[in-house]
Amino acid sequence: MTSARPLAALLLATAFWTPAAAQVAIPFDMGVERDALPPAMVTPPPAVTAPATTTPAQPVGGELRGVPAPDTTVAALPSATFDRPIVPFQDFRLSGEVDGRSWSTYLTAAQANAQATLHLAFTNALLVAPEASSLRLLINDRLVIEAPIANSDDPADFIVDLPPGLLHAGANRIRIEASQRHRTDCTIQSTYELWTEIDTAGTYIAFADPASNAITQLADLRSIGVDATGHAVVNILLPALEQAAATRDLFRVAEAVAIHMDAPSQVVRVSATDGGGHGPGILSVVIGTVDELRPVLGAAVVDSVNGPTIAFLQGLDGPTLLVSGRSWADIGLAVDGLVAPLTPPAGSTRVAISSQSWHFPEVQMMDGGASLTLAQLGVPTTEFTGRRFRTGFVVAMPYDLYAQAYGYASLFLDAAYSAEVLPGGHIDVYVNGEIAATTPIVTRGGGILRQLEVGVPLRHFKPGANSIEIEAVLPTAGDEVCVPGATASNISRFALFDTTSIVMPDYARAAQLPDLSALTGAAYPFGDQPLALVLGRLAPETMSAAATFLAQLAVMGGRPIDVNPAASPSSSATPFGLFVGAASQLPTGVADVAGIADTAIDRWVDPVAPDPGIPLQVNVQADNNITFDRWRDALAGGGGWRGQISSFSDWLSRTFDISLATLRFGGAQRLDYAPPDGAGLLLAQGAPSAGQTAWTVLTAPTRETLQRTTELMVRPDNWRRIEGQVATYWPATGAVEFVPLAGADIVFTEPASPANLRMVATNWLSKNLLVYGGLLLGLCILLGIATAWLLKSVGRQS
Repeated sequence: MTSARPLAALLLATAFWTPAAAQVAIPFDMGVERDALPPAMVTPPPAVTAPATTTPAQPVGGELRGVPAPDTTVAALPSATFDRPIVPFQDFRLSGEVDGRSWSTYLTAAQANAQATLHLAFTNALLVAPEASSLRLLINDRLVIEAPIANSDDPADFIVDLPPGLLHAGANRIRIEASQRHRTDCTIQSTYELWTEIDTAGTYIAFADPASNAITQLADLRSIGVDATGHAVVNILLPALEQAAATRDLFRVAEAVAIHMDAPSQVVRVSATDGGGHGPGILSVVIGTVDELRPVLGAAVVDSVNGPTIAFLQGLDGPTLLVSGRSWADIGLAVDGLVAPLTPPAGSTRVAISSQSWHFPEVQMMDGGASLTLAQLGVPTTEFTGRRFRTGFVVAMPYDLYAQAYGYASLFLDAAYSAEVLPGGHIDVYVNGEIAATTPIVTRGGGILRQLEVGVPLRHFKPGANSIEIEAVLPTAGDEVCVPGATASNISRFALFDTTSIVMPDYARAAQLPDLSALTGAAYPFGDQPLALVLGRLAPETMSAAATFLAQLAVMGGRPIDVNPAASPSSSATPFGLFVGAASQLPTGVADVAGIADTAIDRWVDPVAPDPGIPLQVNVQADNNITFDRWRDALAGGGGWRGQISSFSDWLSRTFDISLATLRFGGAQRLDYAPPDGAGLLLAQGAPSAGQTAWTVLTAPTRETLQRTTELMVRPDNWRRIEGQVATYWPATGAVEFVPLAGADIVFTEPASPANLRMVATNWLSKNLLVYGGLLLGLCILLGIATAWLLKSVGRQS
């Protein structure tokens, strides 16, 4: 996007917004369609005629069954197409004997009406039996591809023409599921060897009309989708990048665009001279006054701007959003009109989080007393013929969930297992990847479980989205023999009914500060109050990292964050501050508040980041466990009082599920954390004073590393691992490590009530056992004194 581009092909679709026109209310449920938003154009695109009827093509490498073929055929698609990746994940692996994921892909009306071809590429483990295993792809609940899983040598590329009427404007549900069986082994352990890897770059919809990529209204920003790595990329060209007055509007635009795009993760890249490239999953944004943009876009385009302007530029290589005006005051009004419809009304309650781009159905918020069935959560009744059944769903918890040490959710199971299943099998419940409950199968002859209650500890839940999985391990006597063909048996062993429900009890409602899990899960405490933003330097790398981080928080919180640039957090009237910059640029006092050792900043070594094109595939939990075990062994083996304390801590955890963190008096504890060598990014939060206040720090050894590692950290698999008071990202391994909360201040978020105060006290005392023990001891002493006094007063005198 330079002045050298031909400008004759540019069409400027301009919408002038005034503050009055910007007052368009939308529900706070950010998952609803946003068609009520003001249109950002006045010139509609050319009409698109529905294509001729097509016939599904046969897949490359095997027989393909899918949508029934019409009677007529058409010529091959032209070579010029627009390819739209449809997998919103960087890595997509279906593992075990049965697995699947559902999400929605948004299309414009032009894309839905265009002639389209679906490409599906995958590879699989050698041990998957092709004659008994299949991969299915469904669009809008219609089977499009069903193919044998037989591509362990080379990736398969299945191609099918999509018939008219299958796609529609708006959200289109996509589901990819696999049923896999082992070639030779019948053991439970062998099911962990089964996997099918979806090639995210090779799985896409190719539209015959390249012009279908055009965006003409804000509601269609979701149709930009993601690139081949699962990211949505926003390239912002800001000629006035070094002007402090432009920073607030820059970040507000980044947040609003991210909410409109509604991708699983967003990367924002800011430049004063380079508008970035174009391609799938990429949106270009140009921000500046008429005078600033005239050298970039040319007078023929920008001179028609007469006031606050939000417009889409047509005729460029990809979707381009223009935010402009005659002055920065005009730009501020335009941004107000962009942000206002996305701001929920005061006092509104969030009932769901926007998740359709990575999970379908939309993730529901579970307040105290809420109940949802599997049918409502998108899990149908399923009969299973294999050895290890696994399915899952996602629910959301509010930012002020305060139940880390007490309470149970209830999973009421409706299930059945056959007579062949032996005692020793079990049904397990996992929450966020950790086993939370297990129910053993102890009887022979089969059984039907009707509303069997399984308690799931609330300590496994955290603010934001929570993944819950139900797994059934089903051994039989036949598995021990494993005769030929036994792995492909079609006799059902287990059934899970969609009347199974999860019921959330009433739980304490109180937020904690600091708490990174509430920040990354629900953008707390950034929300209703302005945020003081302190940048280490007005440099492209720093501003890109800050914009990426704020855009991710805006999506997590379901609302734009009101950002106010400041020289330091203490210089702002707002109680919440965010610093983004290189570690050497931390303002005085910020590191201490966030729990970062000042002396360690200068010694922080910049790690060597891997190639951005190489996916990071690591077992983070295993990596953490190895590191932890090495340190524990070193301390325990070294003798002395540190080794004895470490051994005692392990014994308490194994025997009583008690950590030394509970054997302390409450209140926020100051850390003195030194970033270790190899850590590329540090996110920390601390409270400068008691009460509702917090300072957050996002820093790295250099500005370049800050931008690179922030882009990696916002990937969903990494983002969900952030919790505690300090978290670090390791670019060499992709690991996320965190320091648990060393105490936190409680912030009441609801009017005081006896019931909530009782539950808050219960959770707080459960986390602070010394206080709880001291209170019990004090009560016992008082009881003894009262009893002695009573006996002395009313007893018989000798």
